[in-house]
Amino acid sequence: MINPMAKVGSIEAFRSKRSEELGLVYEKFECQCADCRITKRIIKGGSVQYVYQCVRCGEPKGSAIKQIDAMRLSGGNEPSIFDLKLMDAYRNAKLLAVSKVKQKYSDSVWWDMYDAYLRSPEWKNKRDAVLRKSPLCEGCAKHMATQVHHKTYCHVGDEFLWELVAICKPCHERLHDHRPLHEVAHD
Repeated sequence: MINPMAKVGSIEAFRSKRSEELGLVYEKFECQCADCRITKRIIKGGSVQYVYQCVRCGEPKGSAIKQIDAMRLSGGNEPSIFDLKLMDAYRNAKLLAVSKVKQKYSDSVWWDMYDAYLRSPEWKNKRDAVLRKSPLCEGCAKHMATQVHHKTYCHVGDEFLWELVAICKPCHERLHDHRPLHEVAHD
């Protein structure tokens, strides 16, 4: 069986890859609005406003322009209508691209691979080595160790043995207890 963590690595590396890919998406959709045209748009209350609109992303650029200046800059012709569909399509394409990267690199995907790793022969061998080295729980020193806890997820799949702790089930559950402090304090 191939180690499922070999491709992904630590959760930090996984999140770093996600950030890098998100950066590329944001970079792809970064628009300098270099190619703009004058448009006519209707704003609240039915008023008409003349603005530059980027032909790539559809965003308005700069402040409103006086009608006389808009007509002059348009060669005496009435400017075309502001294209809301262009702006919406660009925004939606960006949201979709970001959403795809976030889904691809969701933490649940990493945890699914981590769970698969915990069922692998590689993990079984490491787990067994840690339990042989420390048969007594390193948390309470009262019970036999039956579980192995990761002190860090930095090297998951390629852990150093000192990053793993032999521990009993009650101590492991206590370690992973995420209840509010006021609930834990009264146990």
